[in-house]
Amino acid sequence: AFCALDEDAFDVIVSVTGADELEKVKEQYREEGRKINMCEAIRGMIADGREEGQREKAYAAAKNMYFRGFTAEDTAGLLEENLETVAKWFEEWKERQG
Repeated sequence: AFCALDEDAFDVIVSVTGADELEKVKEQYREEGRKINMCEAIRGMIADGREEGQREKAYAAAKNMYFRGFTAEDTAGLLEENLETVAKWFEEWKERQG
């Protein structure tokens, strides 16, 4: 029933719950006949949340490794993160140190 939710019902759910994240993905999950695939929208939000959580963990681990003297290359390899991203983080922490 929720996999093809009327757009008006979707808007009411967003309004009542204050789930601004759903409003942001509305167009992505729009289907024919002013229907919104709420099932996929929620699955997408869950996946996005997991990715964000993993990114936060990697950021925290990389920060710990930076302050322990690891190189950006070693850190990226051990965390299986993009070297460019880790190098950017390292530069950020270096600038904060003065």
